Amino acid sequence: MGVGVRIAGRILRDRSRRAPDADLHPDARAASPVSSRDVQAVRSARSVGQRSRSVRQASRRFGEAVWGPFVHVSGVLWLEVTGLFFGIFTLFFAENVYRLRDQYAAGAEHRKFLIYAAMMAVFLYFTFTSFYRAHRKARRARP
Repeated sequence: MGVGVRIAGRILRDRSRRAPDADLHPDARAASPVSSRDVQAVRSARSVGQRSRSVRQASRRFGEAVWGPFVHVSGVLWLEVTGLFFGIFTLFFAENVYRLRDQYAAGAEHRKFLIYAAMMAVFLYFTFTSFYRAHRKARRARP
C-alpha cells in the first residue's frame, strides 16, 4: 500500500508543478466594448462559445488530473493485493507439500503430494508475476 501512496503523491506533485495553459483564459479581445449592438451580440456569442469550450477543456483536464493518479494507483494496489492472495494459497500448498514430503517417491499419499506440488508451483508463479507486474506498472509512473 505504501508504493501506491508514493506513486499518487509523486503524480499529483508533478502535475501541480506544471504551468497552466493559455487557452484556459478567455480572449481579451472578446470583452472589448463595441458601439453597434449587433456586432456586440455576435462578439458576446463568440465569447460565450469560447468560454464554454475552455470550461469543458478545464473540467476534462481537472478530471484527468484528479482521477488519473487514483486509477493508476488503484491498478498497482489491485495487483499487489492479488499477489498477496495468491501467496496465501502458495503457503497453504507448500505446507501440505512439506507435510507429505516423506511420500514423494512412493506411498499412499504420493498422488496428493504431486497435486500439492503442482498447485504450489502454479500459485507461486501467479504470486511472482502479479508482484512483478505491479512493480513494472509503478515504475512506468515515474517521470
